[in-house]
Amino acid sequence: MPKFLCSIKKGLPSNISNLFPFVDEEGIVRVGGRLENASVPYLHKHPAILPKGSKLSKIYFESLHRRLFHVGPLGSNSKLKKVYKLINFPDENLANYFTSEGINWNFIRPKSPHFGGLWEAGVRSIKHHLKRTIGNLHFTYEEFETIMIQTEGILNSRPLTPLSRDEDNFDVLTPGHFLIGRPISSIPEPFLTDINENRLSRWQKTTKVVQLIWKKWKSDYLNTLQARSKWMAEKDDLIIGQMVLIKDDFLPINTWLLGRILEVYYGSDGKVRVVRVRTKSGNFKRTIHKIAVLQIDTS
Repeated sequence: MPKFLCSIKKGLPSNISNLFPFVDEEGIVRVGGRLENASVPYLHKHPAILPKGSKLSKIYFESLHRRLFHVGPLGSNSKLKKVYKLINFPDENLANYFTSEGINWNFIRPKSPHFGGLWEAGVRSIKHHLKRTIGNLHFTYEEFETIMIQTEGILNSRPLTPLSRDEDNFDVLTPGHFLIGRPISSIPEPFLTDINENRLSRWQKTTKVVQLIWKKWKSDYLNTLQARSKWMAEKDDLIIGQMVLIKDDFLPINTWLLGRILEVYYGSDGKVRVVRVRTKSGNFKRTIHKIAVLQIDTS
């Protein structure tokens, strides 16, 4: 039996003695205290305690830190509260929550990624550029893990739909909001894409790979959005107030240039060919080949 459990069963003093810990019938250490007679569920009165130095606790916290992109204490605390609820109120509460929110799971057919539509196209595109960018380069496990985590951040930074119809508001919903509650950002680094590998440090080589993946995938993604607009039958033309993505080849990783259409200019065929857009940094004109409608257009 672990030393931690033995000391609690024997009632020996410890640094959590003020929590009046005890071991339940399933061998789980729980908080004791004065809530024994309170009219609340058992798991509310006696939440589980994770041992500070246990291997499980260490592995979990390290995994949490990486998955949240090294977010600070506030972000980690928010995630821990969710985990606490799952540990202490498992399947039944989770099922009830899904039911109350009207959440249903819809699965695509096994071994049929083409049924996944646009999101599977994004994954396929990342695989394509990742393989060709890395080529014959060799990385350590930690370096490759860094590349994959930053690539994941790139995928989850893409704008999905505007958060407001206000023409002065440029905030958008991204996959990152569902993962960490906010857009995914990155620390700006000098552009290294045109520098030979033999002049770069190990870290700079890793950064260069991520920058190349960002540049190629972003261009591919914007082209996909433009093509998607062309497939849609009876698609309305671009309209004033609509939010669009603007192509820019020199933006840092995870940074997207967003604007709202102020004016549209028609060609001789009666179709919109040029637009004037408003961004946070000013107004300017762009041809329709330099803009793309968001993945989920609510205009």
